[in-house]
Amino acid sequence: MKSVWSTVLIILSLAILIFFGVRHLILKQDFVADQTPETTSVETDSLQAQSKPEIQEPLLQPEPEDQMPELEMEDGYYRIDWQLLAKIDFEEKFNEEVEDYIFYPIFHPSVKALEGKPVIIEGFVIPFEETGQEDLLILSAFPFSNCFFCGNAGPESVMDIQLKKPLSKRAKQDDEMNFRGKLHLNDTDLYYMNYMLLEAEPVD
Repeated sequence: MKSVWSTVLIILSLAILIFFGVRHLILKQDFVADQTPETTSVETDSLQAQSKPEIQEPLLQPEPEDQMPELEMEDGYYRIDWQLLAKIDFEEKFNEEVEDYIFYPIFHPSVKALEGKPVIIEGFVIPFEETGQEDLLILSAFPFSNCFFCGNAGPESVMDIQLKKPLSKRAKQDDEMNFRGKLHLNDTDLYYMNYMLLEAEPVD
């Protein structure tokens, strides 16, 4: 009988220990939950906004098509220079006439805006005998020894000057002269330069 009571007491002791152990764990979890700050909906939105990568606007906006550059006017003509005309790229295409690939110009919008406009430009003259025509000469950004025809510059550095009438005085090689006329951008005719000055006349 005594041994039975001993067994009962041992079982009751173990039950009491298990009860208090479980109670302690439950109270500890409740305490931790109470210490955790609640996140409001506003805070949640703020955290979500912070986690999203910020989308920045591009630093360089595309230029409007055919945007007219700011140029000085001289007697109704826009003063242009070779630096402006250097804004050009080239695209290789197959030409059926010559049966070969040719580089065609792609003019910058600021240059395209000058199509048909009255302009004035200064450069080095390539003499008549080099072209074989008295009403046509070449104006170059560089002297003859460094020009496009010697392989030392690109096609954007030369311009066909189609004169209203022959010059009264024959121009010499590398003469620095100013001409005015209507600018034409040539991207189709292989027998002329990419830049042409039509109805051109010298400016003193």
